[in-house]
Amino acid sequence: MRVREGVACASGGRDQNIAPKVTNRIMEIVGATPFSCKPEEKTMSYTAERSDYYTHAAHNMEQHGGHFAAALARAYYAADSWNRARLVEAFEHMFDDYAPADMSN
Repeated sequence: MRVREGVACASGGRDQNIAPKVTNRIMEIVGATPFSCKPEEKTMSYTAERSDYYTHAAHNMEQHGGHFAAALARAYYAADSWNRARLVEAFEHMFDDYAPADMSN
């Protein structure tokens, strides 16, 4: 699906071609909390110290999950740190489900 050009995120930068209304609607449909384009408006639970936990979970999602879990893992790999935080916040329950048992959240 191509995002219509000219739809810009309020923060500008790398997110200029993201359609926030569409993204927020998708988040509502899947039961996640819609987010703002501005990083300073939302406190993220994702931290650099926890990135190993989420990276291991993403690996397991890609290897053992269904199509959605695998696609989410690939999106996590491709994302920058801000967008990784957004993915983790929206789908934290999935990351927790696929995290290795020896890594506590």
